[in-house]
Amino acid sequence: MRKYAKKEIHHRIKNNLQVVSSLLDLQAEKFTENKICNTSKVLKAFRDSQNRVISMALIHEELYESRDINTLNFAAYLKKLTKELFRCYNVETSGAHLVLEIEKKNLP
Repeated sequence: MRKYAKKEIHHRIKNNLQVVSSLLDLQAEKFTENKICNTSKVLKAFRDSQNRVISMALIHEELYESRDINTLNFAAYLKKLTKELFRCYNVETSGAHLVLEIEKKNLP
């Protein structure tokens, strides 16, 4: 695949995933303002959806950055994913820390 084409595909996918994540965030804010629905359940559903989008974006990023587009550096992916999940759920502010001991593995 030409370098330009790969870069263009990466750029488009990344932008689209960011748009989806932002739309979920905006919709979650709308439900927060609405006192009629059970906001805790609705917000949890939106955050879960947002986390799925983030995990897809991270996998895409790892594949893009890898030399071989057919493999995924799973250790690097897990580190980024857990860091992002900690950020999304504000776990860092609780004082909890995660220690990952992962050997470098590429998944086909």
